[in-house]
Amino acid sequence: MPSIGDPPQQLPSLPGAETEAKAIAQLLNTQALIGKQASKAEIIKRMQQARLIHLA
Repeated sequence: MPSIGDPPQQLPSLPGAETEAKAIAQLLNTQALIGKQASKAEIIKRMQQARLIHLA
């Protein structure tokens, strides 16, 4: 676990996050952004048109 002042590091994936994202996407009739699809640039681009945003 990083501490304040430590350099940025990749954190491990959250258990169940992909399953959760897919379930929420299905409920909202949309497509989940998972893995490499969920880049910062892609999320920001899609946020501009989204009515609802769920991050996991």
